[in-house]
Amino acid sequence: MSIMIVTVISALSTILFFSVMDLYRIGQENRRRNLDRLILNEGATSAFAVMESALSRRLWKQPLDASCRVIPEVTATGSSDGVNWTVTAAYRPATKGYDLTVEASYKGMSTVFIRSIKTMDVSDYMVFSESTDPVYVTQSYNSKSPAGMISRDRRMYTKGPLVFYSYVARYDAGVVYNAPTTNWPGEWGGIVQGDRLQFLGGIYYNPNPIPVPNNTPGNANLPSLLAPYVNLYSSNHGGGVGLILKDATLAEGLWNQVRSGDPSTARRSQVAPNVYPLALFGGSTPPLLAWNGVDGTGYFSDPMRMPSFVYSYGGASSWGTAMNGTCISRPTAFAGKKYCSHSAHFPKSFDLWRKNAGLEGTLFTDDAEASPAPQISQEHMASLEEDARRCGLVIENPLPTSYMDCPIWERGFYTSYTSTGTANCQRISVLDLDAVSWPTFDASGVQAAATQGQVEQKIIYSKVPLEIIQNKANGLMTSRLPNNTLRTAFSLWVINEQSTILRGVQPDTSSPLVTDPARLREIYFNRDTSGSGLRGLKLTLLSPEIVQLVSPQYVPLDTSRLASTYPVTSGTLQPVRHNITDYTRYENDGFLYGYRRYIIDDVSLIGNTTSNLYGPFLLKGLWSALDSSAQQFVLNLCMVSLPGEDLNPVGATSRIWRAQIPAYAGVGNSPLPAPSSNYYGGQPVLPELYYPQVFQTQRLAEGVMRQESEVILNGLRMQLNFQYDPVQGGRDFSKTHFAPTYPRELVGSIDLSSRSFEYPSGSSYYQGRPWRTPCVSTNVMYLDATGLAAPYEQTSMHPNINDGRYNFTHNSPSTNYRDLGAITGVEMPTFETRAQ
Repeated sequence: MSIMIVTVISALSTILFFSVMDLYRIGQENRRRNLDRLILNEGATSAFAVMESALSRRLWKQPLDASCRVIPEVTATGSSDGVNWTVTAAYRPATKGYDLTVEASYKGMSTVFIRSIKTMDVSDYMVFSESTDPVYVTQSYNSKSPAGMISRDRRMYTKGPLVFYSYVARYDAGVVYNAPTTNWPGEWGGIVQGDRLQFLGGIYYNPNPIPVPNNTPGNANLPSLLAPYVNLYSSNHGGGVGLILKDATLAEGLWNQVRSGDPSTARRSQVAPNVYPLALFGGSTPPLLAWNGVDGTGYFSDPMRMPSFVYSYGGASSWGTAMNGTCISRPTAFAGKKYCSHSAHFPKSFDLWRKNAGLEGTLFTDDAEASPAPQISQEHMASLEEDARRCGLVIENPLPTSYMDCPIWERGFYTSYTSTGTANCQRISVLDLDAVSWPTFDASGVQAAATQGQVEQKIIYSKVPLEIIQNKANGLMTSRLPNNTLRTAFSLWVINEQSTILRGVQPDTSSPLVTDPARLREIYFNRDTSGSGLRGLKLTLLSPEIVQLVSPQYVPLDTSRLASTYPVTSGTLQPVRHNITDYTRYENDGFLYGYRRYIIDDVSLIGNTTSNLYGPFLLKGLWSALDSSAQQFVLNLCMVSLPGEDLNPVGATSRIWRAQIPAYAGVGNSPLPAPSSNYYGGQPVLPELYYPQVFQTQRLAEGVMRQESEVILNGLRMQLNFQYDPVQGGRDFSKTHFAPTYPRELVGSIDLSSRSFEYPSGSSYYQGRPWRTPCVSTNVMYLDATGLAAPYEQTSMHPNINDGRYNFTHNSPSTNYRDLGAITGVEMPTFETRAQ
């Protein structure tokens, strides 16, 4: 019996032992299997990084196949630590995103993971800026030249603030805050509209300093009113207001109404609630004082109580500015967060205005969410170059059709040339897109892409300065893409490490000197002006440099013209001709057409955050004349004089205004053209203030204070951060190499001492000087020293190197201008669909 019991116990012990061992083994196997499962899952999900890295390097644009057509689905395979995986990226045009699928196996187990990537197409935004610099909406002087950003259903996003610079010339005799003096619709020309507006830096009006006023009869009421606020700021320049709307039809109607001057199309009451406040706090008795403003009590936005008046200062020199004194801020207003119209300084009042203006859900400032954006790296540029080599064009050396141009307007060139006398001029390659020999181009393939809802892309990668020319009235690439179906399904990217220049077409070559002087002649780029109805080409320009615009008549400044017009002696420039008298280059350009309107359609600009977001283009040539400074009285006279020669005034008029045509006009290397030149506009005397006559003719005919041309972009803008990797070397894309030079930067580098001027005694601004006074800055003395500036005009002897001032309006492009190609991607959640 005891033996049986022992046997049973032994058997039970053995069974128990084996059960424990089995449990231990099973536990070990489960732990190992769980570990294997973890390895499998990690290996599978890490495969996403391989595909995402490849797509990110391509800016999330689909790869191209051997026929240079977009591949809708790409696959990559690999293994890692024994995990075998296959990852597939399928692009979905309808949703503008990728579905990434990973199938992986490891030690008899398999799994599937899916991740979605939402891509941001270039065409999703009208304005997208990573720069913290302000975005300016500027309406200056001319009440028929509106400026703004109208994006229809596209979005705007900027890290910097939106700043209204409304400076329309309107003068009141006094400061009467309840007088209905606003100019409707001319002063309502700063218009912003969009589907979703995000200005992370806030919104405000550009400040205008209040200097010491003159105690003169004309300003009898101003010293007592504004003297307590000397050296503070007003909230706005002169007349004009900014408006923010969400109704595109209303915004476009108002924009056209301002241009026409017709007060009857839209009612003022329709848009009055959308006038951006000059003071984000309430008050009934201006001037309102920002440092006493209380947030949350209301806001001040009534344009009928925002008078503009001529504010004289500078003592006997009688300077003046158009000023609005409705609301005043202190010099420390920005740091102290008490600036009149800053949305971040009075957020409760801003929220109230936003609600009353019907902009909730449309307009955001610091409550906006940050949007992802790529930093353009050398890897991105290398990827774009690779695509261009396979499916486009790489331009590494100047093209056979090219010309020399010396960028005297460019800061680096100017500094180098004046200091050394050596001109490192640029050879500009001219590209006719219809003449490009693409590696592969099949119109039937483009047609097939159109039927599948896809877009075929080509890329041109340039390492030289490149000019794209429109030399046909019906647009770009019209022989290759002769109908709108093809044009909708084709997208061209031009990547340039250097400068890109656009040369448009000008259908109307009649001169305002001959007919219809009040109408601006228009130049078009990427637009059909023939009436055949072709859409613009989908064109994207990516470069770290500013895009330049030239007219069809533009004559370059080649090395011979540079040497004869801008000789250098002893480290100083001694210009023979002023930019506004350079007849060898502008005889049939600025002299004939004067102020013009440059219209650009269906173009995306992807530029550097170091560029100016307000002025995304550089107009090369003579596009503007009269400016608001007193320097022109002296400088222009200096530039038309000749050493040892007389200029005879016209009757009793002073030489600072005009003179008889001198005998040396057109003789040799003269500063003035021959009497038959367009410069004189058929007059027997020099034009007023020595500007080409066409500018004066246009201004008199328009009856407005025009001082610049206009540029209208019906397209998109993106400002991104360009990176530089010193390990890879090559071009430093993080820096802008071609920056414009302005007269104030030229101190000490220009010598006009051989020229002569006079200034009549008893006139404003400067002390009197007799004829034959040498043209040096120290001879241009203010009537009195005000403490606001030096006792002489240091920049009065610095002629403009380029006269390309313009008023800029940015509108959304045509509705078919979509699917240009992605620029960045946003990861969506990842989930596992099957595990075995």
